[in-house]
Amino acid sequence: MVFFAWLQSMRLFKNGLLIAFVILFVFLALRYNYGNDYRGYFEGFKQINGVTTVQYFSDDYHFEAGWIFLCRIFKPFGFFTMVACLALFNSWAYYRFIKRFVPLNYYWLAVFIYVFSPGMMLTNCSAMRQSLAIGLFLLAIEFINKKKMIYYFLLIGLASLFHQSALVLIPFYFLGRLNLRLKWYWQISLVGLFLSLFLFSNSISPFINRIISSNFSQYELYDTSTQVGSGIGVLILSFFYCLVLYWEPYQDEKDSILFKLSFISYFFIPLSLILVMLTRIGMYFQVANMAVFPLLYVSLNKSIWKNLNIFILILFTLYSFYVFFHSETYGESFGTYKTIFSTSF
Repeated sequence: MVFFAWLQSMRLFKNGLLIAFVILFVFLALRYNYGNDYRGYFEGFKQINGVTTVQYFSDDYHFEAGWIFLCRIFKPFGFFTMVACLALFNSWAYYRFIKRFVPLNYYWLAVFIYVFSPGMMLTNCSAMRQSLAIGLFLLAIEFINKKKMIYYFLLIGLASLFHQSALVLIPFYFLGRLNLRLKWYWQISLVGLFLSLFLFSNSISPFINRIISSNFSQYELYDTSTQVGSGIGVLILSFFYCLVLYWEPYQDEKDSILFKLSFISYFFIPLSLILVMLTRIGMYFQVANMAVFPLLYVSLNKSIWKNLNIFILILFTLYSFYVFFHSETYGESFGTYKTIFSTSF
Protein backbone atom coordinates (compact mmCIF):
# COMPACT_ATOMS: atom_id res chain seq x y z
CA MET A 1 0.00 0.00 0.00
CA VAL A 2 2.74 2.43 0.95
CA PHE A 3 4.57 1.58 -2.28
CA PHE A 4 1.64 2.60 -4.48
CA ALA A 5 1.20 5.84 -2.54
CA TRP A 6 4.94 6.47 -2.94
CA LEU A 7 4.64 6.02 -6.71
CA GLN A 8 2.07 8.82 -6.83
CA SER A 9 4.19 10.97 -4.50
CA MET A 10 7.05 10.58 -6.98
CA ARG A 11 4.60 11.34 -9.82
CA LEU A 12 5.30 7.94 -11.36
CA PHE A 13 1.72 6.69 -11.12
CA LYS A 14 -1.34 8.92 -11.16
CA ASN A 15 -3.72 6.90 -8.98
CA GLY A 16 -1.29 5.32 -6.54
CA LEU A 17 -3.14 6.55 -3.44
CA LEU A 18 -6.43 5.23 -4.80
CA ILE A 19 -4.89 1.81 -5.50
CA ALA A 20 -3.42 1.77 -1.97
CA PHE A 21 -6.85 2.27 -0.44
CA VAL A 22 -8.48 -0.25 -2.75
CA ILE A 23 -6.02 -2.82 -1.40
CA LEU A 24 -6.75 -1.67 2.14
CA PHE A 25 -10.47 -1.94 1.48
CA VAL A 26 -10.11 -5.55 0.31
CA PHE A 27 -7.99 -6.34 3.38
CA LEU A 28 -10.58 -4.84 5.71
CA ALA A 29 -13.67 -6.11 3.91
CA LEU A 30 -12.60 -9.75 3.77
CA ARG A 31 -11.18 -10.01 7.29
CA TYR A 32 -12.69 -12.60 9.58
CA ASN A 33 -12.35 -12.95 13.35
CA TYR A 34 -9.49 -10.46 13.23
CA GLY A 35 -8.95 -8.42 16.38
CA ASN A 36 -10.10 -8.65 19.98
CA ASP A 37 -13.65 -7.44 19.37
CA TYR A 38 -14.59 -9.11 16.08
CA ARG A 39 -16.21 -12.14 17.69
CA GLY A 40 -18.16 -9.91 20.07
CA TYR A 41 -19.56 -7.83 17.22
CA PHE A 42 -20.50 -10.96 15.32
CA GLU A 43 -22.37 -12.39 18.31
CA GLY A 44 -23.88 -8.99 19.04
CA PHE A 45 -25.21 -8.81 15.49
CA LYS A 46 -26.93 -12.15 15.97
CA GLN A 47 -28.36 -11.15 19.36
CA ILE A 48 -29.71 -7.85 18.07
CA ASN A 49 -31.41 -9.59 15.15
CA GLY A 50 -32.68 -12.52 17.21
CA VAL A 51 -30.68 -15.03 15.18
CA THR A 52 -29.36 -16.78 18.28
CA THR A 53 -30.66 -17.57 21.74
CA VAL A 54 -27.15 -17.71 23.20
CA GLN A 55 -26.54 -14.75 25.52
CA TYR A 56 -23.02 -13.59 24.61
CA PHE A 57 -23.22 -10.27 26.51
CA SER A 58 -24.38 -9.67 30.07
CA ASP A 59 -27.75 -8.01 30.62
CA ASP A 60 -26.18 -4.71 31.75
CA TYR A 61 -24.17 -4.33 28.52
CA HIS A 62 -25.75 -2.47 25.63
CA PHE A 63 -24.83 -1.13 22.22
CA GLU A 64 -25.62 2.43 21.19
CA ALA A 65 -28.88 3.02 19.31
CA GLY A 66 -27.15 3.79 16.02
CA TRP A 67 -25.26 0.50 16.04
CA ILE A 68 -28.41 -1.48 16.85
CA PHE A 69 -30.24 0.26 14.00
CA LEU A 70 -27.36 -0.45 11.60
CA CYS A 71 -27.31 -4.14 12.54
CA ARG A 72 -31.04 -4.42 11.92
CA ILE A 73 -30.72 -2.74 8.51
CA PHE A 74 -28.13 -5.33 7.50
CA LYS A 75 -30.06 -8.32 8.87
CA PRO A 76 -31.17 -9.46 5.35
CA PHE A 77 -27.62 -9.14 4.00
CA GLY A 78 -25.63 -10.58 6.88
CA PHE A 79 -22.81 -9.51 9.16
CA PHE A 80 -20.03 -9.94 6.58
CA THR A 81 -21.78 -7.54 4.19
CA MET A 82 -22.06 -4.97 6.96
CA VAL A 83 -18.35 -5.30 7.72
CA ALA A 84 -17.54 -4.81 4.03
CA CYS A 85 -19.71 -1.68 3.84
CA LEU A 86 -18.06 -0.26 6.95
CA ALA A 87 -14.67 -0.99 5.40
CA LEU A 88 -15.73 0.86 2.24
CA PHE A 89 -16.85 3.91 4.21
CA ASN A 90 -13.69 4.05 6.32
CA SER A 91 -11.40 3.57 3.32
CA TRP A 92 -13.19 6.39 1.53
CA ALA A 93 -13.07 8.69 4.57
CA TYR A 94 -9.31 8.22 5.09
CA TYR A 95 -8.60 8.50 1.37
CA ARG A 96 -10.58 11.74 1.22
CA PHE A 97 -8.80 13.12 4.29
CA ILE A 98 -5.33 12.44 2.85
CA LYS A 99 -6.27 13.91 -0.54
CA ARG A 100 -7.55 17.07 1.12
CA PHE A 101 -4.92 17.75 3.78
CA VAL A 102 -1.68 15.95 2.88
CA PRO A 103 0.86 17.37 0.38
CA LEU A 104 1.27 15.13 -2.67
CA ASN A 105 4.96 14.48 -1.95
CA TYR A 106 4.03 12.87 1.36
CA TYR A 107 1.07 10.68 0.43
CA TRP A 108 3.30 7.70 1.11
CA LEU A 109 4.09 8.86 4.65
CA ALA A 110 0.41 9.44 5.46
CA VAL A 111 -0.44 5.90 4.32
CA PHE A 112 2.52 4.54 6.29
CA ILE A 113 1.31 6.27 9.47
CA TYR A 114 -2.23 4.97 8.94
CA VAL A 115 -1.18 1.37 8.28
CA PHE A 116 1.61 0.96 10.83
CA SER A 117 0.44 3.11 13.76
CA PRO A 118 -1.34 0.55 15.98
CA GLY A 119 -4.00 3.04 17.03
CA MET A 120 -5.22 3.55 13.49
CA MET A 121 -5.92 0.82 10.93
CA LEU A 122 -5.19 -2.17 13.16
CA THR A 123 -7.28 -1.06 16.10
CA ASN A 124 -10.06 0.02 13.75
CA CYS A 125 -10.11 -3.55 12.39
CA SER A 126 -11.40 -4.56 15.80
CA ALA A 127 -13.20 -1.48 17.16
CA MET A 128 -15.90 -1.34 14.51
CA ARG A 129 -18.23 1.10 16.24
CA GLN A 130 -15.50 3.57 17.01
CA SER A 131 -13.90 3.23 13.58
CA LEU A 132 -17.21 4.36 12.12
CA ALA A 133 -17.33 7.26 14.58
CA ILE A 134 -13.75 8.26 13.66
CA GLY A 135 -14.61 8.16 9.96
CA LEU A 136 -17.50 10.56 10.60
CA PHE A 137 -15.15 12.81 12.57
CA LEU A 138 -12.75 12.93 9.61
CA LEU A 139 -15.62 14.33 7.55
CA ALA A 140 -16.61 16.72 10.35
CA ILE A 141 -13.14 18.31 10.50
CA GLU A 142 -13.76 19.93 7.13
CA PHE A 143 -16.79 21.78 8.52
CA ILE A 144 -14.59 23.45 11.15
CA ASN A 145 -12.61 25.00 8.31
CA LYS A 146 -15.81 25.98 6.50
CA LYS A 147 -17.29 27.47 9.71
CA LYS A 148 -20.40 25.30 9.40
CA MET A 149 -21.09 24.54 13.04
CA ILE A 150 -24.44 22.83 12.50
CA TYR A 151 -22.99 20.28 10.07
CA TYR A 152 -20.11 19.58 12.46
CA PHE A 153 -22.45 18.97 15.39
CA LEU A 154 -24.75 16.80 13.28
CA LEU A 155 -21.87 14.54 12.25
CA ILE A 156 -20.52 14.32 15.81
CA GLY A 157 -24.04 13.62 17.09
CA LEU A 158 -24.37 10.86 14.50
CA ALA A 159 -20.95 9.47 15.50
CA SER A 160 -22.04 9.36 19.17
CA LEU A 161 -24.95 7.13 18.17
CA PHE A 162 -22.36 4.50 17.26
CA HIS A 163 -19.82 5.20 20.01
CA GLN A 164 -20.79 7.45 22.89
CA SER A 165 -17.18 8.56 23.42
CA ALA A 166 -17.51 10.77 20.31
CA LEU A 167 -19.29 13.32 22.53
CA VAL A 168 -15.87 14.48 23.74
CA LEU A 169 -15.38 15.99 20.27
CA ILE A 170 -18.17 18.56 20.66
CA PRO A 171 -16.02 21.26 22.36
CA PHE A 172 -13.27 20.90 19.77
CA TYR A 173 -15.24 22.92 17.23
CA PHE A 174 -14.80 26.03 19.36
CA LEU A 175 -11.13 25.30 20.03
CA GLY A 176 -10.59 24.75 16.32
CA ARG A 177 -12.25 28.05 15.48
CA LEU A 178 -10.01 29.99 17.88
CA ASN A 179 -7.26 31.38 15.70
CA LEU A 180 -4.75 31.36 18.54
CA ARG A 181 -1.04 30.88 18.00
CA LEU A 182 0.94 29.27 20.76
CA LYS A 183 3.56 31.63 22.15
CA TRP A 184 6.82 30.22 23.45
CA TYR A 185 5.72 30.37 27.08
CA TRP A 186 2.54 28.41 26.29
CA GLN A 187 4.59 25.85 24.43
CA ILE A 188 6.90 25.37 27.41
CA SER A 189 3.91 25.10 29.74
CA LEU A 190 2.26 22.44 27.59
CA VAL A 191 5.46 20.38 27.43
CA GLY A 192 5.72 20.63 31.21
CA LEU A 193 2.10 19.51 31.59
CA PHE A 194 2.67 16.61 29.19
CA LEU A 195 5.65 15.33 31.20
CA SER A 196 3.86 15.94 34.50
CA LEU A 197 1.07 13.57 33.47
CA PHE A 198 3.64 10.77 33.28
CA LEU A 199 5.06 11.67 36.69
CA PHE A 200 1.77 12.15 38.56
CA SER A 201 -0.49 9.63 36.82
CA ASN A 202 -1.15 7.76 40.09
CA SER A 203 -2.37 10.93 41.80
CA ILE A 204 -5.00 11.75 39.19
CA SER A 205 -6.11 8.16 38.63
CA PRO A 206 -9.08 8.28 41.09
CA PHE A 207 -10.39 11.46 39.44
CA ILE A 208 -10.23 9.94 35.95
CA ASN A 209 -11.93 6.75 37.11
CA ARG A 210 -14.81 8.71 38.65
CA ILE A 211 -15.44 10.53 35.37
CA ILE A 212 -15.50 7.28 33.41
CA SER A 213 -17.79 5.46 35.86
CA SER A 214 -20.21 8.41 35.98
CA ASN A 215 -20.46 9.15 32.27
CA PHE A 216 -19.22 6.13 30.31
CA SER A 217 -20.03 3.18 32.56
CA GLN A 218 -20.36 0.78 29.61
CA TYR A 219 -16.65 1.19 28.94
CA GLU A 220 -15.51 0.24 32.44
CA LEU A 221 -14.45 -3.15 31.09
CA TYR A 222 -11.33 -1.30 29.87
CA ASP A 223 -10.51 -0.38 33.48
CA THR A 224 -6.86 -1.40 33.39
CA SER A 225 -3.60 0.48 33.50
CA THR A 226 -0.02 0.10 32.28
CA GLN A 227 3.39 1.29 33.41
CA VAL A 228 6.18 3.34 31.85
CA GLY A 229 9.11 1.19 30.77
CA SER A 230 12.66 2.43 30.30
CA GLY A 231 11.55 5.98 29.51
CA ILE A 232 13.06 6.03 26.02
CA GLY A 233 9.59 6.01 24.48
CA VAL A 234 8.61 9.00 26.60
CA LEU A 235 11.66 10.91 25.35
CA ILE A 236 10.87 10.15 21.71
CA LEU A 237 7.20 11.08 22.15
CA SER A 238 8.25 14.30 23.88
CA PHE A 239 10.52 15.06 20.94
CA PHE A 240 7.67 14.69 18.45
CA TYR A 241 5.32 16.62 20.72
CA CYS A 242 7.79 19.52 20.86
CA LEU A 243 8.04 19.51 17.06
CA VAL A 244 4.26 19.72 16.67
CA LEU A 245 4.05 22.55 19.22
CA TYR A 246 6.94 24.48 17.68
CA TRP A 247 5.62 24.39 14.12
CA GLU A 248 1.95 25.00 14.93
CA PRO A 249 2.24 28.85 14.83
CA TYR A 250 3.66 28.66 11.29
CA GLN A 251 0.64 26.89 9.82
CA ASP A 252 -2.31 28.51 8.08
CA GLU A 253 -5.73 28.40 9.70
CA LYS A 254 -6.79 25.15 7.99
CA ASP A 255 -3.67 23.24 8.97
CA SER A 256 -3.48 24.78 12.44
CA ILE A 257 -6.66 22.90 13.35
CA LEU A 258 -4.91 19.61 12.57
CA PHE A 259 -1.91 20.58 14.70
CA LYS A 260 -4.25 21.33 17.60
CA LEU A 261 -5.79 17.88 17.20
CA SER A 262 -2.34 16.33 17.17
CA PHE A 263 -0.98 17.90 20.33
CA ILE A 264 -4.22 17.08 22.15
CA SER A 265 -3.73 13.43 21.14
CA TYR A 266 -0.39 13.35 22.95
CA PHE A 267 -2.04 14.09 26.29
CA PHE A 268 -3.98 10.85 26.04
CA ILE A 269 -0.75 8.84 25.95
CA PRO A 270 0.16 9.39 29.63
CA LEU A 271 -3.53 9.33 30.58
CA SER A 272 -3.87 5.89 29.00
CA LEU A 273 -1.36 4.65 31.57
CA ILE A 274 -4.11 5.28 34.10
CA LEU A 275 -6.96 3.82 32.09
CA VAL A 276 -6.50 1.97 28.82
CA MET A 277 -9.93 3.11 27.63
CA LEU A 278 -8.50 6.63 27.28
CA THR A 279 -6.35 5.33 24.45
CA ARG A 280 -9.62 4.96 22.54
CA ILE A 281 -10.45 8.65 23.16
CA GLY A 282 -7.01 9.66 21.91
CA MET A 283 -7.62 7.80 18.65
CA TYR A 284 -10.05 10.52 17.54
CA PHE A 285 -7.28 13.10 17.72
CA GLN A 286 -4.43 10.82 16.63
CA VAL A 287 -5.74 10.56 13.07
CA ALA A 288 -4.58 14.14 12.48
CA ASN A 289 -0.97 12.89 12.56
CA MET A 290 -1.45 11.48 9.05
CA ALA A 291 -1.43 15.08 7.83
CA VAL A 292 0.51 16.83 10.61
CA PHE A 293 3.84 15.08 10.11
CA PRO A 294 3.84 15.54 6.31
CA LEU A 295 2.97 19.22 6.83
CA LEU A 296 5.68 19.51 9.45
CA TYR A 297 8.32 18.01 7.17
CA VAL A 298 7.32 20.37 4.35
CA SER A 299 8.21 23.18 6.76
CA LEU A 300 11.70 21.79 7.44
CA ASN A 301 14.18 23.27 4.99
CA LYS A 302 17.37 21.41 5.82
CA SER A 303 17.24 18.00 4.15
CA ILE A 304 19.56 16.31 6.67
CA TRP A 305 17.42 17.41 9.63
CA LYS A 306 14.25 16.47 7.73
CA ASN A 307 15.50 13.03 6.74
CA LEU A 308 16.68 12.32 10.29
CA ASN A 309 13.24 13.23 11.65
CA ILE A 310 11.48 11.03 9.12
CA PHE A 311 13.85 8.16 9.91
CA ILE A 312 13.14 8.46 13.67
CA LEU A 313 9.39 8.61 13.03
CA ILE A 314 9.45 5.51 10.81
CA LEU A 315 11.68 3.59 13.21
CA PHE A 316 9.54 4.44 16.24
CA THR A 317 6.31 3.61 14.39
CA LEU A 318 7.68 0.24 13.25
CA TYR A 319 8.83 -0.50 16.79
CA SER A 320 5.31 0.29 18.10
CA PHE A 321 3.93 -1.97 15.36
CA TYR A 322 6.24 -4.78 16.50
CA VAL A 323 5.32 -4.33 20.16
CA PHE A 324 1.62 -4.39 19.28
CA PHE A 325 1.90 -7.80 17.61
CA HIS A 326 3.94 -9.20 20.49
CA SER A 327 1.72 -7.96 23.30
CA GLU A 328 -0.37 -10.29 25.44
CA THR A 329 -3.47 -8.20 24.76
CA TYR A 330 -3.35 -8.03 20.96
CA GLY A 331 -0.77 -10.54 19.75
CA GLU A 332 -3.00 -13.60 19.48
CA SER A 333 -6.11 -11.93 18.05
CA PHE A 334 -4.17 -9.93 15.44
CA GLY A 335 -1.37 -12.40 14.75
CA THR A 336 -3.18 -14.46 12.10
CA TYR A 337 -5.16 -12.87 9.29
CA LYS A 338 -8.10 -14.95 8.07
CA THR A 339 -10.75 -14.21 5.46
CA ILE A 340 -14.50 -14.81 5.43
CA PHE A 341 -13.85 -17.78 3.18
CA SER A 342 -12.48 -19.64 6.23
CA THR A 343 -15.45 -19.08 8.51
CA SER A 344 -15.96 -21.44 11.40
CA PHE A 345 -18.72 -19.80 13.42
